[in-house]
Amino acid sequence: VEAIAASPENIANKVEVLSKLLDNSNRIVITHASACIRQLPRTELFRDSSIHLKVGDTIPLDTLKRKLIQSGYSQVSHIDTPLCFAARGGVLDFYSMNYDNPIRIEFFDTEIERLCFFDIQTQRSLESVEEVVCIPATDILFSDEDVKHIKEKVETILKDSKDDALISKIDIDIQYLENHI
Repeated sequence: VEAIAASPENIANKVEVLSKLLDNSNRIVITHASACIRQLPRTELFRDSSIHLKVGDTIPLDTLKRKLIQSGYSQVSHIDTPLCFAARGGVLDFYSMNYDNPIRIEFFDTEIERLCFFDIQTQRSLESVEEVVCIPATDILFSDEDVKHIKEKVETILKDSKDDALISKIDIDIQYLENHI
């Protein structure tokens, strides 16, 4: 059951529902009982992990890449599936699950000069838009403060441990958390 619950399709559906719940409209959600007891990100963290972009906005490319990684996106050299992004020069492509096609962002220095959807096969532009919202790629989200708190708790628990193999494995997990992987 856990393997099915963790499938990319189910995670995508879950994140999409969480995103729709943010619009404050009345909704009825039908779900499995185990989905209700699983930990979900705090509302404000989920909202902050959504990326709103408009033509004319100013954002450094490195800042946007870091925000995509924190939101669960994987950096790749070429986009061929949802939930990833690729950057080259002054262009960043990302594929958010809330759109049918990936989005290309063209920068002039730090200003968003153009936003457009493009065909994943041909790489050709389909439609220019003025604004996009990129919802998180995962429901497992941690703020920098969350990571700091987890790290402090783990250090307290392990301070007297002599199990070097365990400490080494946990250190790797902490590094993944710190890098939002």
